[in-house]
Amino acid sequence: MPVPFPERSYDSSNAGATGGLSASASSTLADKPPVAPARIHRTFPETAPVSRTITMLACAVLAAAAGCTGEVPEAARGCDVVRPALGFAIDVPDGWTWSDVAGDVVLEIVRRPSADTGDAGAGGEAARPKRSHPVVHVVVVDREGVTLERWAEEVVAESKDLQADLGVAGRKAARLADGRPALALTLRSERALEPLVQQLLLVVTESRACAVVATAPESDAAAAEPAFKECFDSFVVW
Repeated sequence: MPVPFPERSYDSSNAGATGGLSASASSTLADKPPVAPARIHRTFPETAPVSRTITMLACAVLAAAAGCTGEVPEAARGCDVVRPALGFAIDVPDGWTWSDVAGDVVLEIVRRPSADTGDAGAGGEAARPKRSHPVVHVVVVDREGVTLERWAEEVVAESKDLQADLGVAGRKAARLADGRPALALTLRSERALEPLVQQLLLVVTESRACAVVATAPESDAAAAEPAFKECFDSFVVW
């Protein structure tokens, strides 16, 4: 059975932790155990709220570590989310919000809950969505010396191990905004309730392997495409 799509809980009191982000609130997640480097499809478990204290401590650790990783490149300085300790930056689309996450999956970007989508409950308290919804994850793993082709092979092979009906629907060479070579994959799963479409942007540095993973039910894929494209186009690593 395919890995279930996440059902999210939102905490409107938890603001984003980075400057320049237009979103006024951020979704929160329960602590998750680290995932295997290529097993990015384990990034979709059911989640529950985590305390603000834990979230703030995690952000403080990231901020403290930022000073040891060198200067942020020019291409990353205008991004909404900049993580010097992890060596990446990315923009958050208008109407979406983000959360830092513990483990190899380090960031989650989702549409902000609203009455229009049925995600918000009475009194501004978020209700659990009743259906799957688009989501973007950023994966960063320590993989010194790994090639882009090898990283892609691991992602596809282990994804298929976890989700037998998942297949590669598209593959093409790509580049990040700063010119770094990347690989774009499209994966598709024919799920019992609704087909799932997943777009991945894979990239490697000397010491890390990274992925931006954008997932949506097939019926939402076209509407989510502009937001997904903004995330892909803005992603920078160093």
